[in-house]
Amino acid sequence: PPSLSPSPPPSTSPSPPPTPPPSTLHILLPLYIYPQAVPGPGGTLNCSSSEWLAVADAGPGVTTIINPSSGPVNATTSAEGPAYMACMRVLRDAGVRMLGYVPTKESFEESPGFWVQTDFRDASEVDAMVALWAAEPFGSLLEGIFLDEASNMWSHNSFNTSDEHVAYYRARFASVRSARPGWTVAANSGSPPYYSMLDAATGGADLIVAFEQNATKWDPAWPALGSYPRPKCLDLIRTDARSQGAHPPGPWCPYCYNWDGVDAVVSAAAGGSSGSAFGALVYAANNGAGAVPAQAAAAGFSYIYVTDAPFESPWSALPSYWCDLLSAAGLPPSSSCP
Repeated sequence: PPSLSPSPPPSTSPSPPPTPPPSTLHILLPLYIYPQAVPGPGGTLNCSSSEWLAVADAGPGVTTIINPSSGPVNATTSAEGPAYMACMRVLRDAGVRMLGYVPTKESFEESPGFWVQTDFRDASEVDAMVALWAAEPFGSLLEGIFLDEASNMWSHNSFNTSDEHVAYYRARFASVRSARPGWTVAANSGSPPYYSMLDAATGGADLIVAFEQNATKWDPAWPALGSYPRPKCLDLIRTDARSQGAHPPGPWCPYCYNWDGVDAVVSAAAGGSSGSAFGALVYAANNGAGAVPAQAAAAGFSYIYVTDAPFESPWSALPSYWCDLLSAAGLPPSSSCP
């Protein structure tokens, strides 16, 4: 599909993206794990979830996405609310940043783990979820909102126009900032976004998740470490587009130059000129984090998460190599890691 305006002109040759400026990687963790808490002195609750406590030990280099029930719950009247409050306070005290999860599309699960988006979720429903997160006691614990199911640059092929997709999300970004001034706005398009959804200074997102896919989409050779010949990013591209050239392993691996229309976003991310941070969520990575953090940084990404959890339930547990992931991202050693 062609790139959408307004955006800088696409590149005309398959040259490598520019070298990104030095950056610090952060872990962006979908913490979709129900917390547990036990009674403490004076009627308090103490967080007892080993995975939440491990995240707290990792400290300020981690940003978590909190998702009690495909969105917020009432902190005092819901069954899970008290445990969430107990464990969220532990994260806050450890300097871990938290974003409240909000879905933004009407969708259905066509097969396990594969969701089909059919329309925008009603704006009033989305804004109401943002307002529930913004209210106390959640509001003072969170540092922003994670808007899931955000549109990518081809979403208008399914419904509505590109302008309507951009307008819907820019309005939701404004709603988040109005609900709690200073909050971070994160949007998960899962693949390259409309260029007009970028640039926080002009109302775009602070953070765009531009990759949420299987590790083999990041690097087709991932499961074939000892095989020959090893598959390449070029093998992911339709045959008639391969003449345009392929990106190296990383967030842009599934796309070709020029024809896929991603060049402006790729260049803006690599050069740090988009006005938004970029993030990637990589699942089914069974051989450890590998080179993913370094490849993400080379592409201009500053938020990364890699897990060996499967496609059907990628955020249901921490990766078996959690400590190695922290190290690969350049974060200080966690007290809970050997």
